[in-house]
Amino acid sequence: MGYIIFYIIVVILYMLLRCGRGSIMHQVFFGTQGPNPKKKEPNDPEKYGWLARKLHESNLKAEERLRKKEEKGRQLDEQIAQLREVIRLQKEEKRKKKEEALRLKEEEKQKEKERKRLLKEEKKRAKAELK
Repeated sequence: MGYIIFYIIVVILYMLLRCGRGSIMHQVFFGTQGPNPKKKEPNDPEKYGWLARKLHESNLKAEERLRKKEEKGRQLDEQIAQLREVIRLQKEEKRKKKEEALRLKEEEKQKEKERKRLLKEEKKRAKAELK
């Protein structure tokens, strides 16, 4: 039974001392205030040593790589758009050539029909004249 009470007291003391680091309890027991985390300034890596400088340089390089990659992507998009436009124009030209060829073929058929019709009429006239 004594162990249970001792254990409960230890847990309560641990919670009071551990959880309230920035509180008055911490000052009473240890005579100092708990750690006060300072915010680091990301734009001043020189202030924090070589590791922060390396991290800052790495971030700058990553930003540069990202910018270059985005620029390359934009250029590729422009090239793709230009190629699509060229392909569209080529298809349009091919379609127009086909239409022109069909039109000429139809005209040729009409001329051939007209020529045959005229030839038949002439044969009929020639037969009529012979009779």
